[in-house]
Amino acid sequence: MKKLIITIIIVVIIYGVYNIPNYLPSRETVFVDRVIDGDTIETSIGTVRLLGINTPETNESYYDESTQELKFLVEGEFVQLEEGSRNKDVYKRLLRYVYLDEVFVNIEMVENGLARKFGHDLKYDEEFSEAEQFAKENKLGIWS
Repeated sequence: MKKLIITIIIVVIIYGVYNIPNYLPSRETVFVDRVIDGDTIETSIGTVRLLGINTPETNESYYDESTQELKFLVEGEFVQLEEGSRNKDVYKRLLRYVYLDEVFVNIEMVENGLARKFGHDLKYDEEFSEAEQFAKENKLGIWS
């Protein structure tokens, strides 16, 4: 019992002194119930809008392809959500970066030409720009 208490005290001191939680990625695991469209999913914690991307709307080319790709990637799967600089949008949807195992879903959608980079001051701005450039150069999806 003494060892447990000492261990807890040491952990509290280390976390307090070095502020370790600020260095750990803020990710939570959730279940994806369904895909609404190419950049929006319904999860066990609510509706999530994928940060950094914008996909075609219902009446636009590649709407079906982007929606189907996101369904293929995440529907019925457990994914990890990472917070960005804003928590929610004006529609009260959670704004998150989405990961399926080692796949960064937001970037995957852009790299496959099924989404455009969207927004400024993104945590992964360079990665989004590179993914969009790749899709443009290879004439993928919306860039074909």
